[in-house]
Amino acid sequence: MLVNCPECGRQISDQAPACPGCGFVLTPAVPKAAPPPPTSPYASMPSYHDPASGKHGSGGGRTALTVVGVIGGLFLLLVLVGTLGGASSSSDSSAANSEAAPTAPAATTAASASRSAAVADSSAPNLSDARALDDKYSTPAVAACGAYADDYIKDQVHYDYKWDPDASGFFGVRFEKFRNSVDQPGVLTLVSDRLLIQNPYGAYERSMITCRYNTQTEKVLGFELIQP
Repeated sequence: MLVNCPECGRQISDQAPACPGCGFVLTPAVPKAAPPPPTSPYASMPSYHDPASGKHGSGGGRTALTVVGVIGGLFLLLVLVGTLGGASSSSDSSAANSEAAPTAPAATTAASASRSAAVADSSAPNLSDARALDDKYSTPAVAACGAYADDYIKDQVHYDYKWDPDASGFFGVRFEKFRNSVDQPGVLTLVSDRLLIQNPYGAYERSMITCRYNTQTEKVLGFELIQP
């Protein structure tokens, strides 16, 4: 586009930096910037298009749905936290109950021990009662006294001796009685009149022998031979 030089009036191009005739420096006109379009409060919202109706609109509906979704998510989060907290409390309570439970068996064991001790005490005989000692310890006492009696008798008699047929053999019982008195607590005195001792004339006379047996140590304390 041609324009007139302000200095010499020559027609020159409007793009020339200076007039080629007089050298006048041309100042290019700066176009004014177009004003920005008006800003709408809904410009930031995304638009939507409804294929069914062919209508266009702003994204206000989606924004509302997004807000509702956020609120719903927060609600579900609170419910989940509450559920986990309740489960944790239940676990802690169960752990506390399981830790406290072992005290019951201990009490039961102590009670059982007490009952066992009571039964043991009730079954223990009176050590000064000869009948009670015989009822409880007669079997081991008869066996021990019968086993050691022969050694004692051999040292005491001058001639032969023998036991009554009821006291002989595998099933024979040599000491069939007990003395009613107790000279020492726990000591049972057994008595037998089934011993036959030979006299100088060759005849056998019935004699008596006693055996003292300690029921607590299970030992024979001694014998006593009583001849007619």
